[in-house]
Amino acid sequence: MINRKIHRLSQLFLILFAITAALLFYWQVVDANYLVNRPENQRLYLAQHAIHRGTIYDRGGVALARTTFEESGTPRRTYPDPSLGALLGYHSWRYGNAGLEAAYNDYLNGQAVLQPVDNTIRRLLHEPVVGDDLHLTIDARIQQIVTDAMGRGPGACIVADPRTGAILALESQPWFDPNRVEDTAYWNAMRARTDSPFSDRAIQSLYPPGSTFKAVTLAAAYDSRKYTPSTVIAGQDATGPLYVDGYLLRSDINNLPPGVSAVTTVDAFKYSDNIAFATIGMNLGPRILFDYAQRFGFGRTIPFPLPVRQSSVTAHPDSFSQLDLAESAFGQGGVLATPLQMLLVDEAIADGGAEPRPYVVTSIRAPNREVLQQTAPALWAHPISARTAAKMKAAMTAVVEAPGGSGVLARVPGVTVAGKTGTAQAPSGPPHAWFIGFAPADHPRLAVVVFKEHGGEGYSRAAPIAGSIIRQALPLVR
Repeated sequence: MINRKIHRLSQLFLILFAITAALLFYWQVVDANYLVNRPENQRLYLAQHAIHRGTIYDRGGVALARTTFEESGTPRRTYPDPSLGALLGYHSWRYGNAGLEAAYNDYLNGQAVLQPVDNTIRRLLHEPVVGDDLHLTIDARIQQIVTDAMGRGPGACIVADPRTGAILALESQPWFDPNRVEDTAYWNAMRARTDSPFSDRAIQSLYPPGSTFKAVTLAAAYDSRKYTPSTVIAGQDATGPLYVDGYLLRSDINNLPPGVSAVTTVDAFKYSDNIAFATIGMNLGPRILFDYAQRFGFGRTIPFPLPVRQSSVTAHPDSFSQLDLAESAFGQGGVLATPLQMLLVDEAIADGGAEPRPYVVTSIRAPNREVLQQTAPALWAHPISARTAAKMKAAMTAVVEAPGGSGVLARVPGVTVAGKTGTAQAPSGPPHAWFIGFAPADHPRLAVVVFKEHGGEGYSRAAPIAGSIIRQALPLVR
């Protein structure tokens, strides 16, 4: 009897030991990351406070995010230019990381696989772990120019070098102040806002691009050899009214000067004639329009350190009607694009048909200045031929520089500017204002996209902003 009880007791202890071992294995191996990273884990708190997080610099060596220490020794992340919050993100003990701070956290925290031995030695010697530094393509001077030019109101702006794809400035409005995210009241107030200050409108929001999409349509028309710059569109095909699938496209959307009833494709682009582009789109057909939109990046994942939403011509390609085709050709219908996508269209035309891969991090450097990672400019796509790009440059130059062009307010004294305005009808509220452009038109070294959400007309709201940015920023880019 006693032996039986001892046997049962030993079995119970074995079961308890097995359960304990299983739990230890689960928490130490299977779900170790969850346990380690729980906010109440004080060891993680102490470990994080022992790290001197790496600095993020602009292309000229200006600190954009750095770690300072309070008198108590507590590290604090500071951001001299809050307008970069959407791109840089934030580093917060309470709310974690976002933006580039999250994408490159292992490097900034000194936890990258390249230096575990150094970090172990530092801990043994009770020295702080020092993170790696990020060097960006951002130019703090151009970023300030963009902030001043954009003013207030929701929108986005990106400035880039079309020769390389380097992002020189990126702003999303409204922006939040990453210096204040540890303040619970501020955090909650920002989260409660309906205008989404934590959303990066430049890369994560989709909008109808309006007439800026005509750059895609016209490039497709030229590159497929269906049209030439001198092709004339006349009569109702240019002026309207135009009946498509029983739906009326009214003549008041043609944007033509009084008395004009026939236009070349360049003039249709210059005046931003919606009726003429509906005609062009229907003559191209959905296959050609879809093909060229995809070549420029629509429906594809744009390579970038942060997630970029896919732009698209339609969410329902299987039920794409003639009316859908007509409206899509002038950037309405179901067409949705991010400002970054429209920048790529702009850059492809500026760079002779070659679409550069957009990038924002030039290098990652260890505390001893060793280069751990270097980004070289690269080609992402080649949507159109150099000949087509030259024709598109001429058409975009006419928009800004020719009499009657819709982009005349983007002119810069002494500089030839190429561009395209866009006024996109929104589901509710005033239209969105767009402008894409580059300068100098003959040898572009600066590309810009301006987007003002519910900002009104592209020619009166977005074009002047773009002109102001080009005028001030162009001398800074060689």
